[in-house]
Order: sequence, then C-alpha cells, then structure tokens
Amino acid sequence: MNRKGVFTIVVSILFLGFAFSQDVAVAGTASLDKIVTRIQDNYKSMKDYEATFVQETKIKAYPRAQRSSGQVFYKKPGGMRWNYEKPEKSEIVTDGQTVWMYTPSLNQVMKTEFSTSNQSRVATAFLSGMGNLKEDFDLSLDTAESDEADHILILRPKDKMDSVKTLVFTVDKETFNIKKSVLTDLYDNVTTVRLSEFKINNGLENKLFEFIPPEGVEIVTPPAMP
Repeated sequence: MNRKGVFTIVVSILFLGFAFSQDVAVAGTASLDKIVTRIQDNYKSMKDYEATFVQETKIKAYPRAQRSSGQVFYKKPGGMRWNYEKPEKSEIVTDGQTVWMYTPSLNQVMKTEFSTSNQSRVATAFLSGMGNLKEDFDLSLDTAESDEADHILILRPKDKMDSVKTLVFTVDKETFNIKKSVLTDLYDNVTTVRLSEFKINNGLENKLFEFIPPEGVEIVTPPAMP
C-alpha cells in the first residue's frame, strides 16, 4: 500500500469513527446545524475507540474496486492502528508523527513521517484532537438523497488545497451516528468505509500505537511525496 492510500484510510476511518455517540438522541426533524453540532459533540467527548471496518476503494484508473477489512483503533491525540485481515494481513500504525506500514508477506515495513504521508490539513487537525467541522468545512444536506431513516451530510474543505475533495456522511436520523463515510479525493478516487462492533472510551493503552519492526524485516524509507 502506498502513502496516498494511507491518506484515504486515515481520513475515512477517522471521520467515520469519531461520530458515534454513546447515548440515543431524541428523534425528530433536525436542522443542518443540529446534526453538525451533535457530531462535533460526539467527537469532543471521545477519547478513544475501536471497531471492525470494511473498506472499499475505487481507483479512477482501475475498473475493479479494492475491498479490505479488519480492525481499527484510535486514541487522541494522534494514535491510530489498522490491523488488516483481508485480503491479506498487514498493519498500519501511527503515533501521529511516524507512520509504519508493515506487510508480512513481503517481509517489509515502510516508514514515513505522518506530515509527508498525509496531505490533508483537516485530517491532521482531527487526528490531533483539534478539528472543528464548522470551521474546516463548507457543510450542506443532500435532501434529494436523504430518506426517512438517514440524513446525507456533505462536507467540502474550505482549504481548496486540501487533498480531500468531498466527504459524504450517511447519518442516522434518530441516533445521529454515522453509518457510512464516502471520501472523494482530488483525483476522483473514492473510498467508502463502514464500521461495526464499535467500542468507545475503553482506555486503550499507548503501546498499542507503538511499532517495533520485527527482527530481519526490511525497512524502506520512501522519498518525499510531491
């Protein structure tokens, strides 16, 4: 997996994960401001989470979608771990500064700085625990696609140089939990992520976001990404 692929995973799972609440909101008609405020409040109250993820990535240049699944862990500020089970075992680990991408079948780990692997300013802000939806995005509701069960929330970064083109959230109208996140980058590649078996604020240990390369593994440090 290349660093641009890591970028899409960081953004998709990060934004999907922080928007789960621990309680149930009062059902009823919700304005755009109410939806966004509830999601932001969920994010502020969350210290860590873990979940099972299913990811589908559609690269514009390739006709077939790439599907993968596994477990994801996040802890403020800056810690994320992806344990991939399918289609093959691999790990991506970051403490917010260094990103390690380990592929056992290749006996190789790619090491890079998070600042060079991630071209999204808003993703960096939220990973560090300092993001703000209303300040960082232009927000709108897609009323044509919304239905009785879900709101469709569209987010466009105010920073036009950001590598995220759009984020689309499917938001449950009763709980305000996000069911699905769809990210489109500036190259029109699309990454869809769904989470399940969600656990929040369980006190994840910091060592979970530390990576020690196995003995004998090849460590690759790629050149700076344009």
